[in-house]
Amino acid sequence: GHEAVKDDLLEDIALARRIKELGYRGGLLASGGVSRCRMYESWAEFKRGWKRIYTESANRRSDRLTTAGWRLLLTAGAMPLVAAAAMGMGLFVGGPIAGIGFVVGAVALAIMIVAMSVLHRGIEAPLGGVVAAPLGAFAVSGILLAAARDLRKGEPTQWAGRSYVREDRAKRRGRPTSESAA
Repeated sequence: GHEAVKDDLLEDIALARRIKELGYRGGLLASGGVSRCRMYESWAEFKRGWKRIYTESANRRSDRLTTAGWRLLLTAGAMPLVAAAAMGMGLFVGGPIAGIGFVVGAVALAIMIVAMSVLHRGIEAPLGGVVAAPLGAFAVSGILLAAARDLRKGEPTQWAGRSYVREDRAKRRGRPTSESAA
């Protein structure tokens, strides 16, 4: 029960992992609007809380956090901007190559909008969030990369009045981190 995970930073994930270790089926699901919770009063609190969540979800591995941060930044943050820029160049530069750029940019942007709409609908998020998704991707990738940096440097996590220093498990497994690769 809860006694086995009470000292974990993310009790819900620790409990799900414990259930799986015992041979039972378990997992995490979106609430589907069943419950609502407001945990943070400021951006600093939000960032600190989600660095903790992402770090634990990545099994305290800075390499996973770094990969996720860059992947999100490039796919959900930069790609829509590149597609929109291609469309803009197609409109304002002219010529046959610019026309191709416009079409490719428009198709890419349409695919991204449809994909984000399906994701938003699947988690019952407001569809208006699709427009803000690239901004969210920049913010979340920043949090992921900051979490990786904190983990590599051994920065303690402050949560619920306690301080936790967590080991970077990427180093323990012999995986390169950005510091060891430099």
